[in-house]
Amino acid sequence: MSAGDPWPVFELPEDLAAWDDRAYFAFLQEHQFAYQGMLDDLKARGQQDSDEFRHYLQQFQAVERCLARDFNRRYHQG
Repeated sequence: MSAGDPWPVFELPEDLAAWDDRAYFAFLQEHQFAYQGMLDDLKARGQQDSDEFRHYLQQFQAVERCLARDFNRRYHQG
């Protein structure tokens, strides 16, 4: 997204590995769940084809990728 976009872009951390579970789940709640709520609200208002919906879907997917990179290391070691 360009700097002129009307919606915020969250800068994702490079590495979640050093985070403890509390910080990790705070991130999860604040970002993944928040974006899901925004998407659900936009869908409920019939705006799933809007630029705003596409923007927040991209943000949600970026958070998903960020979390997926760390998930196996965090919960499936050994």
